[in-house]
This record gives sequence, structure tokens and C-alpha cells, in this order.
Amino acid sequence: MIDTDGEAESPTSLLWTLSYLAQHFDCVRQTDRALEYVNAALAHTMTLIELYVIKARIYKVRNTSVTLPVSTARHASIDYCIEHAYALC
Repeated sequence: MIDTDGEAESPTSLLWTLSYLAQHFDCVRQTDRALEYVNAALAHTMTLIELYVIKARIYKVRNTSVTLPVSTARHASIDYCIEHAYALC
């Protein structure tokens, strides 16, 4: 991204903006929009645990259980992280 001054902006700016928007829409109970933003943030950087915590909180507000298919070790570890984050909420 290019700043208005012509300087390159940090890629994490988009990540944290998406994270903030997800939390905002979760607070105002617009869970569909919150999920859109947190999923966009996860598409940007899927190794950030905080995003899975945010996603678990959104699902908790919706009273939806969080499960992922466990077909690979990667999915199993992400599933564990989401369930652990969901338990912390």
C-alpha cells in the first residue's frame, strides 16, 4: 500500500485494521460482518493466534460451536488453537 505521502505503508497496517473492524462489529453484534473481517485478516496472515481468539469470541456470541475438519496436522493444530481460544473466552 502507498501512503498519501508516497511512502510505502507497513503490511501489518491492513492486518490490524481488519482485526479492529472484526472486533468492532462483534461488539455491535453484527457477527456476519465481524466474521468477514476476521476471515479477511486470516487470509492475510493465518499464523496470528490473536485472530483465532477473535474468531472464537465471535462464534461464542453467535452460540455456534467451532470445529474444523482434522485431515492434516496443520488443521489439527489450528482446530486445537481455536478450541483453546474458545475455552478462554
